[in-house]
Amino acid sequence: MAGGGGSTAGEGGGEGQEAAVEFAVSFEDVLVNVRENGERVRVLGPATGCVRSGQVLSVVGPAYEAGVMLNALRGAYHFAVAPVTPAIGEGVHVGGTITWNGQRPQDVDARVLAFVDFEADCTIPEAVSCWEVLAYTIKVRVTFLSATEQLAMVDQVLDMLSLAEFAHTPFGLLTACQQRLLRVAREIVGCAGIVFLHDPCAGLSAADSMALIQTLDHLAQKHG
Repeated sequence: MAGGGGSTAGEGGGEGQEAAVEFAVSFEDVLVNVRENGERVRVLGPATGCVRSGQVLSVVGPAYEAGVMLNALRGAYHFAVAPVTPAIGEGVHVGGTITWNGQRPQDVDARVLAFVDFEADCTIPEAVSCWEVLAYTIKVRVTFLSATEQLAMVDQVLDMLSLAEFAHTPFGLLTACQQRLLRVAREIVGCAGIVFLHDPCAGLSAADSMALIQTLDHLAQKHG
C-alpha cells in the first residue's frame, strides 16, 4: 500500500500468488477530523474500500491528506465506535470502521503490519551490504527460525525484491530505487504481511518510480 503526493496509482490482481496467508485491510466510512482553534476541520472522508493479498493500492493526493489516510489505516489514531467522532480537545479524531483481517487493529499482532516513511531519514549505514542488513534484521526479529532457515529467508527476500545480484553491494552504492526496495525488504524479512509506504516515489526519477512500483506490484501478485 503506497501513499503520498506524486505516487502513481496501480492495482494488481492476485493471479499466480504463492502466499500461504491471506491479508486484507478494509475501511468503511472513514472520516478524519482535526480540531484547530476550537473548530473541527474535516481533512479526509468519508472513504470506503479494501485492499487484499496480491494487490497494491495507491493513495494519490496531497502528501498531508495521503499521510493522514495511511495513519488512519494503520491504526495510529484513536478510533471511535460512532460514525463521527466528537471533536473533544485538540488533535486528530477519526470515525468509521477499519479492520485488519476482520479484526480491529488493536486486536491484531502489531508485527503483521509495517510502516516505512520515506520522508524520514534512513538509518541504514552506507557501508553495510544488503545481505548484512537483512541478516541482522531477521536475527533480531524472527527468533523462532533456526540460523539456517534465517539465512535462507534472507536470500529469498532479496530475490523477491530483485536485489539478489546486489546482495553484497554496500547500501551507499545502490541506486535510490534499490535503497528504497531494501527498506521494504527489511520489513518483509521481519515477517510483515501488510506494508504501508509513505511517499515511496518522492524525489525519484520517472524511471526509478516506475521500477519501484513494478517491483512492488510483482511482489504482491506473486507472493501475496
